[in-house]
Amino acid sequence: MLIFSLFFVFLFEISNINSKTNCGEIEKCAHLLGELLTTDYKRITKVEEIRQSYDKLVKEESYDPRTELRDSKARIEKYVNVREEFLKSAKQSLEKKTYYPVKDEKDFEEINDIRSPKFIRYMSAKQGNDATIVYKSNHLGESEVINETSHFTHTPNANFYLLNTSYDWSAVHVPTPIYDRNPEILRKIDWSNIDQLYQKNRDSTKDLAFQLFCSESGFMRYYPAAPWYWSNEKDNLDLFDCRNTEWYINSATNSKNVMIMLDLSGSMLGQRFEVAKQATEAILGTLSHNDYFNIMSFTKSPKLLDDCNGTRGLLQATMKNKKALRMRMNDIASEGKADYDLALTLAFDKLLNLKGEHHLYTKEEVAMMNITEGLKSFELNEHVLLASEEYLKSVSTGGEQNGAACENIIMLITDGSPTNNKKLLDTLNPNKDVRVFTFLIGEEAIDFNEVREMACDNRGYMVHVANMADVDEKIQYYIKRMSRVVGTESQDKQLKWWTGVYREKLYLPRAAVYSKPEPMPSRKHAVMRKEAAKRKIRIIAAEARSRMFVTTVSYPVIYNNTFMGVAAVTIPLTEIAQKAHPSHIGAKSYFFMLDQNGFIMVHPQLRPIDQSTKSQKINYNSMDLLEVEIAQTREFRNTQKIKSFNDKCKDDYEKCSVRIRKEVRRNMIECNNPETPLELDVLYATDNLERVYPQVNVYYAECINNTDFVIGLAVAKDETVRISSKTAVYDFSKVRLSWVKNETSDLTFKIHPYWRYCFLNDSDTDISKEQAFVVYLEQMVATKRVPYLCTKRQYLVERLLIDLEATENLIPAWESNKDYAKSQLIHLTFFAAASGMIRSANWTLEKSETEGYAYEQPRTIYEKFKNITNWIEDLDQLSYLTLEQVPETYNHFINTINSKSSDDPYYKRAVRMKDTLVLEVNNKTKLWYLGATELTSYKLNENFTIVGQAYQAVYKDKAVLGVAGFEFAYEYIVTHLIEHGCKTNHSQRWCLLLDEHAYVFFSSETQSYEGYFRGEGHVGKFFGSINRIAQRAMELLVEAKYYNKLVFTDHQTSCEFNKTNNATQSGNRSNNPIYAFIRFLIHTFNYLVRLASTVSGGYLIWFPNIPITTAYTSSFHEGMNTYPCSKHSNFYFTNKDGVVKPNRILEENSRDRPCSTKQCGVKIEASYVTGTNLLMVWIVADEEKEKCYSETECAMNPNSPIKFEFIAPKLKNPRDEKNLDKPDTETVEEMMERCLNIEFRKSKANDVCYPIDEDKNEKVTPQLCSMSTSTSTLIIFIILFVKNLLII
Repeated sequence: MLIFSLFFVFLFEISNINSKTNCGEIEKCAHLLGELLTTDYKRITKVEEIRQSYDKLVKEESYDPRTELRDSKARIEKYVNVREEFLKSAKQSLEKKTYYPVKDEKDFEEINDIRSPKFIRYMSAKQGNDATIVYKSNHLGESEVINETSHFTHTPNANFYLLNTSYDWSAVHVPTPIYDRNPEILRKIDWSNIDQLYQKNRDSTKDLAFQLFCSESGFMRYYPAAPWYWSNEKDNLDLFDCRNTEWYINSATNSKNVMIMLDLSGSMLGQRFEVAKQATEAILGTLSHNDYFNIMSFTKSPKLLDDCNGTRGLLQATMKNKKALRMRMNDIASEGKADYDLALTLAFDKLLNLKGEHHLYTKEEVAMMNITEGLKSFELNEHVLLASEEYLKSVSTGGEQNGAACENIIMLITDGSPTNNKKLLDTLNPNKDVRVFTFLIGEEAIDFNEVREMACDNRGYMVHVANMADVDEKIQYYIKRMSRVVGTESQDKQLKWWTGVYREKLYLPRAAVYSKPEPMPSRKHAVMRKEAAKRKIRIIAAEARSRMFVTTVSYPVIYNNTFMGVAAVTIPLTEIAQKAHPSHIGAKSYFFMLDQNGFIMVHPQLRPIDQSTKSQKINYNSMDLLEVEIAQTREFRNTQKIKSFNDKCKDDYEKCSVRIRKEVRRNMIECNNPETPLELDVLYATDNLERVYPQVNVYYAECINNTDFVIGLAVAKDETVRISSKTAVYDFSKVRLSWVKNETSDLTFKIHPYWRYCFLNDSDTDISKEQAFVVYLEQMVATKRVPYLCTKRQYLVERLLIDLEATENLIPAWESNKDYAKSQLIHLTFFAAASGMIRSANWTLEKSETEGYAYEQPRTIYEKFKNITNWIEDLDQLSYLTLEQVPETYNHFINTINSKSSDDPYYKRAVRMKDTLVLEVNNKTKLWYLGATELTSYKLNENFTIVGQAYQAVYKDKAVLGVAGFEFAYEYIVTHLIEHGCKTNHSQRWCLLLDEHAYVFFSSETQSYEGYFRGEGHVGKFFGSINRIAQRAMELLVEAKYYNKLVFTDHQTSCEFNKTNNATQSGNRSNNPIYAFIRFLIHTFNYLVRLASTVSGGYLIWFPNIPITTAYTSSFHEGMNTYPCSKHSNFYFTNKDGVVKPNRILEENSRDRPCSTKQCGVKIEASYVTGTNLLMVWIVADEEKEKCYSETECAMNPNSPIKFEFIAPKLKNPRDEKNLDKPDTETVEEMMERCLNIEFRKSKANDVCYPIDEDKNEKVTPQLCSMSTSTSTLIIFIILFVKNLLII
């Protein structure tokens, strides 16, 4: 045995010696390098010991995806049902409370009298207390300040994502335009207080999110209280109104088909047009994904603003569609006379999808023609309608109504109509199937009666929108009118509604937090480091909350058959997603969720946040399943070993592939699981879209009961196994504290920071998740069972315990290799498991005070600061030193950069590169040299070096156990490459290592580490983009099949408009003399009114100013310089198909001359580095490198097939949004074909509607269907105004 061991050591040393010799040929060099790297990987990570430890505890098992999906569905249903019950109890509690409306003038006064027992206080979300200001009901403008009696004390909550909350009271938010001491509103605020129930619900469920109530009056009550999120913290700007939220709209009204008609007659100019645009924006803001709409501008002829000219009818009210049509309003102008006959006829056609022949002619034209038999004539205002029996029957039956939503609505925005259009409306709307809401625009508007009658006779409502300040509140009256049908419905038939995904502002980090440098009272180096680390943790927590998306379930609240508002509960999607946990399935498989519209709610490929702006993307909540499951091209499919259904497509591959993809999508939405499930070949991209991996998925779906949602499962075809415990029931008696602590009681593990394993005490914000779990582990040791606060996630806790037990001795095993690891400049090793557990061990590479590597920028704080400014010379005087001036420190690969195990990019990459050691360079951290004169491996005098990682997925047979790896100083790889045919800065040979996507991992050309972090040099760049020689070499590598080209299309990106001067006629009239005269009259009128108000003692102080302003609604103007689009890019993926490829890319003794001068000839060789993701490439030039690699003498070829950038579609006119989805040229026929082929999407939420028959029969008085200035009020105002002018 001893002889055998000595012989083995001898062989190992011989192998070591040989590896340090010049290997000569590229294939041998690549093979030896691969063996060295994989040997180090096995030795450092102890991967074999990991497998052996797991063998004792787990087994590989095949699982039934359908069973796993049903189990996950059951967990989700249980979770959401609890929250629905809480919501139902809140609804019932509100409906049982007695509401006391304001009875008389005395009651009105006492509510705001601090000395009266009827005085009402509430806890203001904006102020953080119950203080207020009461304004007297007189013309003197007197006010009384009411001091606070209570205020919120907000503290971070460990079970609520560390959000600052208060559980003593709920908070009340009142929108800015609403007077918060309005007695009617105060009575409703007082009535809505059910804090005791809210507290009871929260006490029973620690992870219950926000409980909400939004009143039809506009205020919102929410619990727990949290500091208000201002639209602009600096200016205390608040644009929020809960009545515009999707959860309120869904519960307050039936779903809607809406046609917005915008009168663009010649009088609709200047301020009127700006008010009309803002009114349109406000209407669009009240439409949810369950609604459908279009916008029609009309003058002498009507025009629909969608890009298909109305051939698609109505569009779903996604933010993408709403913004697109709103932007097209910038390119329309007022002119001529508005033809209501043509416009209303077209509106009814599109809303009701009317069938049959019909024509509109002028009365003169009809007088000169013979009317075709079978057509009936109807005389209108200016036209005659000729209609067939089929058309009239379609009108009488309400048409086909598009089958999209429950109610049909016309929104007419006008500054006046010459008639009430009664003849036309009675003809086209005999049964009042279509509601007509009218919005009379402008201070000087006088056609009240005509516009009012159009609304009152057609189940609508009329409001007078005088100016910008009127818009938001006046638009709400149409919601109130439509909510009557909800209020009259019986209790047992009232519907609950679920929203799609949205970003809830109550979770967002508050704008003022961490926005400025924080003064540090202590100047000790260690203290500042500690505070900087704490600040980093707070920022990470805030960033996590900023990425939180929710769905909300809501119910209408009805009191005495009157709609009072909407009660709701928010549900964070991260909580739902953890009920379908990835640890239950294979590492490449994943769960996803769809909402009632078939839009993605949860999906690992969904990227809802724009990384540059940190705001949500325009189309973040309206992404289709097929827009994230990106298809492979046919050419790339032919290179893959794993086959899919698409491979059966022979003749017309594209159409066949599209048909299969649509069938998969339809099966998912309808929860249809055929006996033979369908498959898709897809491309899986990393978060930053730097890498794309092919895989074939098999799809399953289940409908989640009591919701409109679908839970889906995509199972990677080559991965139908998982690991499971060898025992059916976990034995908690074997739990040991040694699994999580070492001999000195230091914690030896990390767990996923965003997954919930066990609940905590709300106040446990000063302990980490790991420390909390140790407490529960101690309880397991003591009681031999799972603690109560861990029972909700017991399945995840048990999987974590298995991983902890299997890796208990891993860190001591790693420590036994410490000296060898440090000698190889390896300072960190780790293992991450699917349960979220991570083990790691790290060692410093310091050899002495002046030799080795430092983990913090070596310069002192004073030296760093002194380089910034010379204001102060004495360190003791630095009283305002800030965190930004703390020296830069090393970012730990596990503790800081990648703490989420299976959710981290490296993990996803490793499991998609099976049996492959993946090597990469880390651009997020560095190590510093201790020696001031120490040179890099490229002989440059720089202050630091970069680091890299090597990692690989660990398997038990075919099931993934986790990912193991190590981190090294970059000199580790450079040193080995010098010994393996890649001498740095060789005069003729350029040696490179390319990874699986042809990014440069190593280049023998001199590389500046400082340049690397500035995006310079070769390392980290796509090989084909470096220079012409690399570009040509990449072309040849693709031709030789070392890489296969694939095309990835990103549907989640945005494109920018070119900044062009495209001012519209209506929006830019500053040089128009008529417009200037109108401005003069308005400013003069404002001046006279204010002067009269001053003289009269403030009697007219309420009269609004009339500035010339531009329409603005935040939701529509954020990101208005961009639009959602699709971009595509080529990617190049390593082709390890087992086919032997020639090392010499060119024929022997031949050279390629890629430069235009033909002076430089190169030989190119390549070979895969055994067992890794790397390809070694040698490029040998027959001239000095300076000539071959000169950008002037050897420029890049713009026509090269090697392209690697995301390309956006070209527009005919960058500002012509109507062409966003069109090709550069398009005929009318092509437009029709494109538009008719667009798939219509119907929301499942619209299958149930509140009946409207009673509403149709309701007799409506003008007072119940309009809100405008009465004649008597106008007369009184005129008298007072004239009186004050006489006084002047």
